[in-house]
Amino acid sequence: MKAKITAMLPGLIVASVVGIALVAVSPHRADAAAKSDTKKSQSDTKKKSDTSNKKDTKDSSASSKSQKTTQKSTAAKNYTYTAQSGDSYTLFARKAIEAYAQQQKLTISQNRIIYAETNLTIAAGSPYLNLGQQQTLSAATVKSWVTKATNLSDAQAALWNVYVPTVNFDVSHVGQAG
Repeated sequence: MKAKITAMLPGLIVASVVGIALVAVSPHRADAAAKSDTKKSQSDTKKKSDTSNKKDTKDSSASSKSQKTTQKSTAAKNYTYTAQSGDSYTLFARKAIEAYAQQQKLTISQNRIIYAETNLTIAAGSPYLNLGQQQTLSAATVKSWVTKATNLSDAQAALWNVYVPTVNFDVSHVGQAG
């Protein structure tokens, strides 16, 4: 089976095999991105810790109730889909991103959706799905990649335009029982 390279971006190669898009990220770029995300995560954790240490602890029961409510509402926003014939993790990511945008009343351009779904899928390890397999995408992860996508510069977002004509953005059939 021959693969045809359809696009190359810095650190990203997209090839197609019989109409199926394959994405490869150079290991060096992936390692750099992972290190960057780890540093940012550590920095964010430290900031949250510093902030929480400064808070007044007089009303700990109210704070506890607030945290429980937040956890419940976050859990309710996760996106769970069941794999059907033709589904992929990327399609689940696309559907979750579009559902999140609709819930938040956001308008996200198609090139930015592709950026978010691609990176969300890569961050998840590009997992294969079995028929009938349930897959849950965390609301926090979806939100994070949508935020990153909306924060792209116009020039960065334009690099993803090459993929737009080849993507079907109708995800109404994805993750649905047949």
